[in-house]
Amino acid sequence: MYNIIEQLGFSKSKNIYNYTKNIDLDSLPLRINKSLHAMTISPQYIFILNNKPIILFFSEQIHSETVFKQCWNFAETPIIIIENEVDFDVYNGFDYIHQNGKFLLSEIAQKDDLTYISIVSGKYFENSKDIFDKNDKKVDKKLLENIKEARKKLLNLNLKDHIDIANALLGRVIFIRYLIDRKVLLKFENKHKALTNEELKIILSSKKRTYDLFRYLNVKRKGKMYQ
Repeated sequence: MYNIIEQLGFSKSKNIYNYTKNIDLDSLPLRINKSLHAMTISPQYIFILNNKPIILFFSEQIHSETVFKQCWNFAETPIIIIENEVDFDVYNGFDYIHQNGKFLLSEIAQKDDLTYISIVSGKYFENSKDIFDKNDKKVDKKLLENIKEARKKLLNLNLKDHIDIANALLGRVIFIRYLIDRKVLLKFENKHKALTNEELKIILSSKKRTYDLFRYLNVKRKGKMYQ
């Protein structure tokens, strides 16, 4: 990996970090730092510019699909570099594709133009503007699209005349998903564990269990979670 860092001209930069889960990057916002630490597979190196993670470097000895998913969900780093047997591959961290049932990031064509100087000067992003300006598959846009579609389906059922209920239901589910992502331990239905996405889907298929979960969380937060 160090040869790649040196080859691209990053080795003398003060903004390239040899990253492990034991290293705190105090210059980064707490939210970003926590998200990096939550990654199942950590990058070997991280390049930071203006307090933002610009490039994550991974070794070739990784499960690519896992890395692609976590980097896209991270939604903070435009460039992902993964070492291969010859040199390295470069991916767009904001864009993804599905191929043969697998989750992949979109490959960036301008690999030969990527250097420390081209990144710092902004030339690389200017030359790749058409790629990075396409935000149709960025995680925040996809999230908004999914919320909009879910709201539409709710209104098409029995909530057409109760928009406030549909909005409240979506808000609660989004919050529960946040608890799931953070692996928050719950004692719902006398089980002391964190919920999973699959378990949430099963709960939501039952009106009774859904409202039991809402009531449990409401009591847990002393009535302050949902008003």
